[in-house]
Amino acid sequence: MSRGPGNLTGTVARASSSLSILSAEALAPLAALPPQPFEIHPLIDERRYLRRAFDPDLPLLTKLYSFPKYRGMVGENWMHWHDYHEMILPVHGAGRFSMGGWEVDFTPGDLLIVDTLRLHGVSKLSGPHRSLVILFPADFITGSGGLMGDAAFLDPLRARPTGVAPLLRATHPLAPRVHESLLALHVAATAPGTAREHYTACKLHLLTVLHHLREAFGVRSADQRLVAREEVRREQLRRVFKLLAERFTEPLSLTAAASVAGMSSTVFREFFKHTTGHTFVDYVREMRLARAAQLLRETDDAVADVAAASGFCDQSYLHRCFTRRYQCTPLVYRQREQGERSVRLSKNSDVESKPTRARL
Repeated sequence: MSRGPGNLTGTVARASSSLSILSAEALAPLAALPPQPFEIHPLIDERRYLRRAFDPDLPLLTKLYSFPKYRGMVGENWMHWHDYHEMILPVHGAGRFSMGGWEVDFTPGDLLIVDTLRLHGVSKLSGPHRSLVILFPADFITGSGGLMGDAAFLDPLRARPTGVAPLLRATHPLAPRVHESLLALHVAATAPGTAREHYTACKLHLLTVLHHLREAFGVRSADQRLVAREEVRREQLRRVFKLLAERFTEPLSLTAAASVAGMSSTVFREFFKHTTGHTFVDYVREMRLARAAQLLRETDDAVADVAAASGFCDQSYLHRCFTRRYQCTPLVYRQREQGERSVRLSKNSDVESKPTRARL
């Protein structure tokens, strides 16, 4: 696991001096564009799968997103996964990115690489933040036939050498070229015209980015047996997360989950840890704690009833786990969260009740 400096404020200060002139020039136009607020709630299903719709004529999305305080975006369950490729280029603001067993601090100009099938998300932000996000399915590069030569462009996204962190630092010698190509990609993808008119330029710029990443990471050709196994793992992951979404409040053993995935308990234990960054037991506990927190925020149910509805054997065990996770007791959490909600509702009501001036 890799982890950067714990002081994000200091990290932001150092970032301004670490960008090369070329990178700063490439990021400046992105910083000037109006961002789109990122709303993740409607996109995540009960398996934590983040859905995206791609245009068949141009299966590529480039989004300049603004991010609020991230924890509030999906309550306590902000981690998610998907089976398409994603790259994130922070343009303003620093933070911490978590994926599987990785935790890396990032600053503007660092390019984050999201592995398919692995739980990931931003775990901390220093304040207001915006990023350019690039999303595309593998067959945008390989075509529906899965051409072996074109598939090599995906190697830096799925076959990084062991121990190489999932990001390209802004200080890397190749970062200016990557930034320039990412900006050109975003401009081409958002220009007036049809998807088919944009296709050639977008693919050229994306392939250029991937070529530079391959050089930067020192990637060798991916083992095609591992690539073929990815589709099998994708289906296994879907089945496991579906099981968890439906039964996490019930008694659920690692053996039962391994059986659903079609694996031995030993193989499944390693697979789950690699994918989520958590042991199976810890992950289920986190899901139950997130449900308990939601019930405490949104209902007036007794804590004992919240414990039972969340999958905890009794109120005492919920109290111990909850206090360790949230640094406060369930009742204190409820009072704080419901109090803040009342204040927000009151402010919204005051705004709506103010009379509007009649137009002359």
